Amino acid sequence: MKLQRSRSTFEALEGRQLLSGNPWGQQAKLIGLDQVAEQFPQLTGSGETVVMIDSGIDYNHPSLGGGWGKKVVAGWDFINNDSDPMSSSYAHGTGTAGMVAASPYDYKGYHYQGIAPGVKLIALREGNSDQVAAALKWVIANKAKYNIVAVNFTDFGGFNKDAGLSIKASIGTLDSMNVCVSRPSGNSGTTSGVANYDDEAVVGSVNKSDGISSFTNRGAGLDFLAPAEKITLPYYDVGSKAHIYVDVADGTSWSAPQIAGAAALLRQIHPGFSNAQISSILSQSAVQKYDSATKRSYPRLNLIGAVKLAYQQAGKTVPTTPAPPPPSTTTTTPSAPSGVVTTARGVIAASTVLQAEDFDSGAEGTAYHDTDSANRGGNNYRPGTGVDINTISDQSSTRAVGYTKAGEWMKYSVNVQTAGTYSIAFRMASVGAGA
Repeated sequence: MKLQRSRSTFEALEGRQLLSGNPWGQQAKLIGLDQVAEQFPQLTGSGETVVMIDSGIDYNHPSLGGGWGKKVVAGWDFINNDSDPMSSSYAHGTGTAGMVAASPYDYKGYHYQGIAPGVKLIALREGNSDQVAAALKWVIANKAKYNIVAVNFTDFGGFNKDAGLSIKASIGTLDSMNVCVSRPSGNSGTTSGVANYDDEAVVGSVNKSDGISSFTNRGAGLDFLAPAEKITLPYYDVGSKAHIYVDVADGTSWSAPQIAGAAALLRQIHPGFSNAQISSILSQSAVQKYDSATKRSYPRLNLIGAVKLAYQQAGKTVPTTPAPPPPSTTTTTPSAPSGVVTTARGVIAASTVLQAEDFDSGAEGTAYHDTDSANRGGNNYRPGTGVDINTISDQSSTRAVGYTKAGEWMKYSVNVQTAGTYSIAFRMASVGAGA
């Protein structure tokens, strides 16, 4: 529009990852993760913790917190016997962590996130069965301290009888503590059955066409399926120490953590669910996949179905995403001088910037909507709100609104004193290509 009277500029709503116009990746669409994220934006696993017993986690990865203590809040390296569980020699654990908890990201024109991007992670780095056994004992000792609701583990070998007995006993103890334990079924393609410890969820893979992956070990003992063939996930380049993503990942290692993430979401809906109830909800809501080789059907994760069934079984009303408020009908302030714009944060003169953090005063659902109550940006300019305001250095401001997620909004009420045509511009930024 041509400027006739005055000009007001809205500062960027600086989404660290998205609002993105990119379509969801097929792996998310297959299980309804896209529907959960869009219909239940408050359901992220916030306040809960999932333990990854694996090769460590690249806790500096931007999709996994971008630094120690942010998303990865604790850990131990059982290989080197120290407190740094970085995936420094094998990136496997970074990938499994991403399947549980990756923050939203775009890669090659598609949108992805972990099953429960709001959970905290604990990284327990191990390299053999003895270390898995030690890690499980660590979980038992620290369950209450960190509100641990689920564990995913991968055993890299070195199995011995004593370690196996210890692992079995610890999984049984965790089951009695209502901590869900998941692990991959293996990638040998066997159809004669899958060994298990009785109380954990053993998970195999389907491909993007929803067919059972040929490499999946299956038969008696296989509990669930989830997409884990040619999928996209966060990863770590050990040689260059770079934080990367890959889109050719194959293996049941990537399917198992999805069950741990799903368990965290169901626990957020109702913390009182037992492990047996969670397993039942995941099974009842699943899509059954028949395997002619074993003449068995296996439940493939249907996350959106599980979420809706969980609300039903918990006796809770399914929440709806708050809609953006209608345009303001605030009347003109008589004392305001001609040609200025006012907002709930004060009077704005013509040709000045209206900062994104200067949204209306008011409560959640009235002046703004944020998917969690924490200010992830860390700037305390609007205390008491969940809007993510961070500190920046910019030509127009020292603050910006960021970490934007689908469904979030803020309301700005303005009073225009003089009729006419006004020009408005928005400054926006995103690290996602095309966002």
